[in-house]
Amino acid sequence: MKLAYLQALRGVMEAGTVTGAAVRMRRSQPQISRLVSDLERELGFQVFARHKKRLIPTSEGREFYVRSLHILDQLEEIPGIVREITGGSDAFLRIACQSYIAQALLPEALGKFVKTESSLRFSVKIHSRAEMGEAVSIPPYDLAIVALPLDHSLLVRSEPFAIADVVAVLPRDHPLARNQTVKATDLAHEPFIALTSETLLRQEIDRMFSDLGLLLNIRGEASAGIATCQMVAQGLGFTLADPLEAHYVSSEQVAVRELTPRLCFSYGFLWPAMEGPTALTVRFAECVAETARTRDPKHIKIIHPRRESTFGAVN
Repeated sequence: MKLAYLQALRGVMEAGTVTGAAVRMRRSQPQISRLVSDLERELGFQVFARHKKRLIPTSEGREFYVRSLHILDQLEEIPGIVREITGGSDAFLRIACQSYIAQALLPEALGKFVKTESSLRFSVKIHSRAEMGEAVSIPPYDLAIVALPLDHSLLVRSEPFAIADVVAVLPRDHPLARNQTVKATDLAHEPFIALTSETLLRQEIDRMFSDLGLLLNIRGEASAGIATCQMVAQGLGFTLADPLEAHYVSSEQVAVRELTPRLCFSYGFLWPAMEGPTALTVRFAECVAETARTRDPKHIKIIHPRRESTFGAVN
């Protein structure tokens, strides 16, 4: 199968139109259409349904795209791999993470790291929680940063680096914001901006309130924690959140408070089990951990295992 077929598929999927894909790929519209048609002929099924000059992904097309995307990413890494092998490149890190970590933690960590690694170049790929365990199983990712626990393949190693307490996030002028600690019992009747039910944190929150014999007063839901915190900033209710997400919103708009009873989870690193991490990867991981701690020292506690037990043999 030609690489150009997969590139055309991604171009149309991401741009939404053949015209948009042609602009992105610097090809003509007929060239993109021909590549997509040749791909469908080779696959033996349609990846797009044609409707009034629009291309609509079929269910088979969506599945093929999702399952082949990591292959395309790896193929496009080949020039960089060649440069590294031949010594023609500076320090390079390939990082994978969830969306909220890419927003609330990673930029600051990279900013700190380049102060000591001035020649650093990097690539960041963002995946959903469901994708993360498989996405890291095959190089070219050097390190993934995730919230644990996370199901992953046997080709991936994982290690927690910090314990985080779930925090209560309230509008700045809410009466409960005057307290440094907020009890779950005090929140039961307040309007709650919840994560959607398929998220791990929402399931743990539901379990905690059920164990306490309490029902939450859910005003609205969102699938992203940063979004729920931003809704709190608009006075729509309170939320219970990852502290990184909570501190992504301005402290002038929300109050972040300790929750009791305590509900906690861990942040962790993933890396391909078939490769030991490089010294560069280890140094960056340590920078990420310290950056997470400084974002909220009260609610994020770093785990301090020996370096060799956390990262295995360092290349």
